[in-house]
Amino acid sequence: MENLIDYLNTSDLSFVETAGGFLEMTYAGEHYKRISVYRSFPLSDTDEFICVRDKDNKEIGLIRALSELPADVAALLRKHLDLRYFTPKILTVNQIREQFGFTNWNAETTRGHVEFSVRNEHASFVHLTADRVIVVDTDGNRYEIESLAALPAKELRKAVFL
Repeated sequence: MENLIDYLNTSDLSFVETAGGFLEMTYAGEHYKRISVYRSFPLSDTDEFICVRDKDNKEIGLIRALSELPADVAALLRKHLDLRYFTPKILTVNQIREQFGFTNWNAETTRGHVEFSVRNEHASFVHLTADRVIVVDTDGNRYEIESLAALPAKELRKAVFL
């Protein structure tokens, strides 16, 4: 039976970032320009099972864990992954206002102050655990609430699906 997962041999990998900010990779003597990296499990195993794709979005293979790479290479890939999976964490909720089937949020995040709107529907709130939630706003931006218990209950009651 053929191996369905092509794990990349990390000892035969090298990555560089171009002057334009793109990633290039050399693997097993073959050079790939403008590769992309993706997390197979972006919410739970952020540094494991990293998918590498070529410029045509064809899968080259998987890196089992960033810890298998030299620290500088792992940092470079993590930088590109963090750009793709930009998800600020909500530190505090200042106010949530309900209006016409939406909730308008005023919050502080790990990336600063934000104001955004969320549709009051179940799909806008992805429960990762009983206490950890991803909030998806009307523009598709994602925000993480690491602990519902740590935020003001008075405001969170207004967010119907939390």
